[in-house]
Amino acid sequence: MSYSVVRSPGFARTVAAAVCLFFVLSCSLEFYAGAEKVSVEIHVVAMKASKEGNKEKKFDKGLETVREAVKHLKYDTFKKISISSVTVRLEEKKAIKIDSKYSMLITPHAKDSKGRFRLDTEIIETVLDEKDKSKKTKKVLATTLAMVEGKYAILGGLGLEKGVLVVAVATKAE
Repeated sequence: MSYSVVRSPGFARTVAAAVCLFFVLSCSLEFYAGAEKVSVEIHVVAMKASKEGNKEKKFDKGLETVREAVKHLKYDTFKKISISSVTVRLEEKKAIKIDSKYSMLITPHAKDSKGRFRLDTEIIETVLDEKDKSKKTKKVLATTLAMVEGKYAILGGLGLEKGVLVVAVATKAE
């Protein structure tokens, strides 16, 4: 007994379309899976800026990389508080300690149409509650930065003893 298979005229096109659809979907899934693994290196330089009457701006050792970024500020003295570099995956929130009073929360997002990472940034202040002598935290600054890779964005104005906190943030794709 012999059998013959009868195929409709569009059968080959249907199979070809199904194979193409499968290929496109598998490529899309690989692209999105890879996007989740993208990491961003974030460099944070925290400093105390103050006016001390200097004719020329003075910078502590270690602040060479941010001189150009802060030269337009009206302060004449910049003292290093902390320097941190962390690697963070997209959509992951990372805490960075600035000093005993301030810390920073950073969440990087995918690049925008101009190739800039979006960076949700919060500065958190830790204060002593006078009533129960416990430490409390409060958000004192929240913003979203559009980061040009390798360039510093400047945040600042929060009070420090005899000066203000200035934070320089830069990103680099991993």
